[in-house]
Amino acid sequence: MAGKRILLVEDEVIIALDVISTLEEYNYKVLSVNTGEKAVQAVKQNPDIDLILMDINLGKGMDGTAAAKLILEEYDIPLIFLSSHTEREIVEKTEGITSYGYIVKNTGETVLIQSIKMAFRLFDATLKKNEKEELQLKSLVLDQIADHVTITDTNGIITYMNRIEEKDLGYSRGELIGKPTSIFGKDPSRGATQEEILTKTLEKGHWRGEVINYTRDGNAIILDCRTQLIKDKEGNPICLSGISTDITERKKTEEKLQKSESLQRLILSAIPDMLMRFDGEGRYLDIVNYREDELILPREAVIGKTVSSIIPGEMGKILENTIRNAVKTGKMEKIEYSLNVPAGLCDFEARIIPIEKNEAISLIRDITEKKKAEKVLEENEEKYRLLVEKAHDGIEISQDDMIIFCNQQFADMLGYSVQELKNISFLDIFTKEGLRNLYKRQEQRLSGKPLPNQYSTTFKKKDGTIIDVDVKYEITQYRNRPATFAIIRDITEKKKAEDKIRDLLNEKELLLKETHHRIKNNMAFIRSLLKLQARSKDNPEIQESLYDAAGRVQSMAVLYDKLYRSQAFGALSAKEYLSTLIPELNNLYSMGSEIRILIDTEDIILDPKTLYSLGIILNECVTNSIKHAFENVENPEISIQFFKTKSGKRLIYNDNGTGVPSLDTLHGSSTFGLQLLNMMISQLDGTMKIDTQKSMKITFDF
Repeated sequence: MAGKRILLVEDEVIIALDVISTLEEYNYKVLSVNTGEKAVQAVKQNPDIDLILMDINLGKGMDGTAAAKLILEEYDIPLIFLSSHTEREIVEKTEGITSYGYIVKNTGETVLIQSIKMAFRLFDATLKKNEKEELQLKSLVLDQIADHVTITDTNGIITYMNRIEEKDLGYSRGELIGKPTSIFGKDPSRGATQEEILTKTLEKGHWRGEVINYTRDGNAIILDCRTQLIKDKEGNPICLSGISTDITERKKTEEKLQKSESLQRLILSAIPDMLMRFDGEGRYLDIVNYREDELILPREAVIGKTVSSIIPGEMGKILENTIRNAVKTGKMEKIEYSLNVPAGLCDFEARIIPIEKNEAISLIRDITEKKKAEKVLEENEEKYRLLVEKAHDGIEISQDDMIIFCNQQFADMLGYSVQELKNISFLDIFTKEGLRNLYKRQEQRLSGKPLPNQYSTTFKKKDGTIIDVDVKYEITQYRNRPATFAIIRDITEKKKAEDKIRDLLNEKELLLKETHHRIKNNMAFIRSLLKLQARSKDNPEIQESLYDAAGRVQSMAVLYDKLYRSQAFGALSAKEYLSTLIPELNNLYSMGSEIRILIDTEDIILDPKTLYSLGIILNECVTNSIKHAFENVENPEISIQFFKTKSGKRLIYNDNGTGVPSLDTLHGSSTFGLQLLNMMISQLDGTMKIDTQKSMKITFDF
């Protein structure tokens, strides 16, 4: 490795000369610069640079990490950070920039030279597929450092570990080489698992975090672990390297520090503004955390003097006696006072806390703006009080479940005086049922379920009377504390009216159902009466006319029943109507003969008037076929098609009967049935076409 050229980036001249001298003793050629900008330029101008030693802090301008990033974006050169810093935040700045090392200054010539050699070896290893073997054979430097060094294959099987790791874990290399890293144990609550480390390193190329390893004796070691994915020159992963720093003691120290800092934060959180320290006689010992315009005299002019000698008049004596009393009793004292200071007449709040046998501190806050705000608030409250008292609804404000304000309307609503309600819990005015519902709402809200801020409940008046109320509320701030603002309306009479209306609606619904039932029964009665009359007559023509009339009544009854059962009384599915009507007509007229019915209809929604016309049309067609078409026909069949066309709708009726002798004969017929067909299709503003070539086929377009 002798003769290789090294770029040293160091802003301290003496340190640079020392490092150059050491490197040249080992026959390295050294080029030295003192800024990050010069380092970038030097790499561009000197393509024969083999390695870079980069300081992190380089004074003004670009620091070492920024320079390293710029260089490594364009050049594949091994780069080692050389710094006097060991703080975690400084080391973390190098994270992900380079994997060739971090040398702490003044760690000795051996570590410097061996680290450089190892960097060259690591760099050469990236150009060879047998990098794992070379790293294992050349681990002398790794055995000298205080961190744990672990190398695994891409499956997490340990292929190398350094001496310090052996020592700390209590295992020999022979016991761990060839084993998965899961042998180190895991505690997911305190750090990453070995499986997570392996997965994330393979995904991102590097990883850093805390991990728990367990020694042979079962003791936990907390490690700050940094891993790097090693690839060959073709970019194929070949192994993973991990460097881990034992931070067990540091974590214990941090925990103690955090507890101490928490205590300090707790104390500091009580400091409103200025902090003054007094002795037991009320003398100023120190003043910190202050502004000059809030002091009656400069700090230097009051130290060592008593409060009464600095603050004139009765107020000075009161403050001094308050300090003495706090020191004497050992209890905190609180006092508010006004004082003329350079900033003007200001209001202050002082909390005097005894801290030692003859000493106290005073935490002093400027509350001038707070006092002004309270005065404005009081004035506004008086204005709004007048508006609230004139409101028609009850208004109340509660804090900690106690009513702290209510208007006269709310008091009248419950039969109390305003003063009586101010001493009552808001919960006490609920009925038992209302209170149960309130607690249920609170449970739902605590579970995360969103609830409207308006609900109906029941209150009990002073005399025990139950009233129905509507409550609309908001969570707000009242005098800097959470409070509930509610508007309550008495809906007792309104609820009674609603109950009466509901009863009337139920009564009307029953009447409507009864009316529908009567109509259906009347239609069934008329149909049955017509059929009975038909059976009682000997004249076939009269019988036929009566059966025809019964069929027409049946078509109306089916339509009425379907409309009554549907959700929309003004429309109905033609498919549903015809699928019910046709079989019933067949049963009415077929007299036991088996006639096959084929119905193919689209689900078209029609109004009752149109459906009624279709029902009459199909009634005439079906009755005509059953009575006249199937004499000497072995397999009688009726087919009905109903579908939409471009210009409207089409109904096709067809039977496989004998038909009629000629179309002229049919057109010349003066029967009531054919006249009825013409009238019904005309009423739909449509046309009728009859085809009798083989059987009877009638096409209706409308």
